[in-house]
Amino acid sequence: MIKKRVRKPTRRHKLKIISDGNHQNIEAIKNNFDENCVDYAQVIKVRENQIVIAIDKVNIFGKTDEKKITMNQIDSYCGTIRERIPIYVRETKAFSKKRQNVENRLDIFQIYRNFIQKRKGKTAAMKEGLMKNPLTWEKLLIRRY
Repeated sequence: MIKKRVRKPTRRHKLKIISDGNHQNIEAIKNNFDENCVDYAQVIKVRENQIVIAIDKVNIFGKTDEKKITMNQIDSYCGTIRERIPIYVRETKAFSKKRQNVENRLDIFQIYRNFIQKRKGKTAAMKEGLMKNPLTWEKLLIRRY
């Protein structure tokens, strides 16, 4: 999904990715991007009896400043998704087995989060200069393409 949503990275304008220690991420990045065009780092939580006792920060491709290798925003975002979209918690009545349905729900949530939800009076799109005013559900749902 990331490959569809971002500008193609170059050696000069690298894609910066930070994730957990899942080894599958490395192969996914190699299969979708030129690793010379990606700064990829991992935050690996060392656990003992389900308690985090240390955090290791590791550069995999490229070079990311150790101070910038953090998962705080990602953990917060994932927590918000789990709070608001039941299918990301566990199998419930709202659980969907179709990948397309899961992706559609995430798309709707991202539109809400970036274009409708205001924080300190502005949406994320307004802060980035993409829009002057927040979108409303009414404007979004009646728009014709």
